[in-house]
Amino acid sequence: MKPPDATTSHTVESFNLRLDTVNDGINAWPNRQQLALQHLQQSQPDVVGMQGVLQHQLTWLDEQLADGDLFISDLYPISTRVVFKQ
Repeated sequence: MKPPDATTSHTVESFNLRLDTVNDGINAWPNRQQLALQHLQQSQPDVVGMQGVLQHQLTWLDEQLADGDLFISDLYPISTRVVFKQ
């Protein structure tokens, strides 16, 4: 028996969000968060490997994305996360 012809495509992205540290100055998270959100809204990846991300940054992004369709993996250290669309 031949398997059915079915293809599924996914968009996979690597996103270095960069930590939020006190010494970031003009590059502080509050100055970058809208840009990061706009990027995710425009690219709409199915899977994102994020590095340099802290929990409060990830929480903010999840709250801002309208449909709340993110599954955030806790399998990795806090600064590296894999995010999936549900």
